[in-house]
Amino acid sequence: QSIEFFFEVSNFQDYKNLPRFDFLLKIDVAISADDQRLQEMKLLSEANPHLNLAVHAGGQLWLLPNLTAVSEKTFSKIYAHRIIYEACHMTFSKALQLNDSTDKLLLVKSCHDSSPKKYSSYLNEGVAGFALQNPQTQFVNLHLPSLLLKKAYLTLTTDVYKTIAQRDLKDPLFQALGWESMNWVESYKAYHPKAQIEAIEWFRLF
Repeated sequence: QSIEFFFEVSNFQDYKNLPRFDFLLKIDVAISADDQRLQEMKLLSEANPHLNLAVHAGGQLWLLPNLTAVSEKTFSKIYAHRIIYEACHMTFSKALQLNDSTDKLLLVKSCHDSSPKKYSSYLNEGVAGFALQNPQTQFVNLHLPSLLLKKAYLTLTTDVYKTIAQRDLKDPLFQALGWESMNWVESYKAYHPKAQIEAIEWFRLF
């Protein structure tokens, strides 16, 4: 069956245009159709038929809920309203490369762990819902256009998780963002920094 058919059943009216997803899960490694994370996303897609969901993994774009895999090279660019990127390590440079693909990037620290995270509350309630539903998961929620404004203060090769986990208000980046306080929110077990520029909106790092 043709790629036109798969995009038609995925509610895309014109597949040749830039594919725009409501929600995209990005994983660096290749996965198979029986991967637990992909299966969980399939269920999430079936429960939210009004939304376009996909998984971008190992050079392939899995369209949901029909589990159709197409090469990422089919498109010059892939855009999503929200992207979740599961990764063990993430440099600022790599994160900012997604600036043309999304404004909202949720980095989920996942090291050698193929077990699925729960994203249903994130779809409906945003990052606060994700924090409640995944109380042991480390994450950083970024607003990429705001972060890009202060790119000059970034050491692009440094790890996002390590930099933010230090919670050093004297860090040049945090000063440039106008961080005033960390604001630990007990109900979410996460930090919600008070800042003039909300580039780093929420985080939980052990």
